[in-house]
Amino acid sequence: MMNIDNYKIANTEGYGLLFNIENKLRIHILNTLNNNVENWWSDFKQRDFYKISKSLKDDDMGWISLGKIQDKIGDEIKVDRKNNIIMHEIFYTNINDLYAIIKHYWEYFKNDFSSKDPQEILYRLKTVRRIRNKVMHSKPISDIELEELKTASAFIDANINSYKEFPESILLKTVLDGLQNELSEHVKIFDQGPPTNNIKCKWYEENQNEWWWESIVFSDIKESINHYYDLIEELNNLIDTINRVGRNRHRIRHFVVENNLKERSTEVYNIIINF
Repeated sequence: MMNIDNYKIANTEGYGLLFNIENKLRIHILNTLNNNVENWWSDFKQRDFYKISKSLKDDDMGWISLGKIQDKIGDEIKVDRKNNIIMHEIFYTNINDLYAIIKHYWEYFKNDFSSKDPQEILYRLKTVRRIRNKVMHSKPISDIELEELKTASAFIDANINSYKEFPESILLKTVLDGLQNELSEHVKIFDQGPPTNNIKCKWYEENQNEWWWESIVFSDIKESINHYYDLIEELNNLIDTINRVGRNRHRIRHFVVENNLKERSTEVYNIIINF
């Protein structure tokens, strides 16, 4: 008979090894290609997934999941919005995807491994993939399979630097709280009438160019928020001009009314509240 507790220990250790293997590879790929290839991720995703999949199938690596990443992120957000961690899309890849990336950009990785032959990487990742499916579906793995994972993990450790943090990751709640706090001040200002001084947009200005703002997470709300802040920038420029010359303050009221800024501030605030 197979003792459940013994296999639970083995599978738990196996999961830790897989966590190490997959995330070290993801972080290493992300850092390496970000430093060497402009727009590599968006370019790679635009390739013909069917041809890539067929190539990997020929290598006995199975199918890739790159084409399903947006669906994965969308499903994750539906289940757990505010507690969701926004991460680079590479953290939604599987072993097959990672091998496809390494294979395609081999010139940037060939000096990172003790073996200069990508087939050795293929062999090791095929082993990981086979055992991974069992671990992730809570099917008991054997002592031999656990040792194979240990060997693969040791190979990754020996060839790839350790990383202390996940790059390109942020808690969605942090983003929403920052926007909510800033927009709530805007709502208060417009409730009191046309502003006489610049409306502070520090949080947006500091974060609008962050990688996560381009994430699919914000695809449904980004346009509205960006447009609102573009109008606020125009308003602030107008306020600066009028305060400098000391006349025509009615132009501020006209701009606010013409662009429905009181209503817009409440609208975008509610978008964040209800996100």
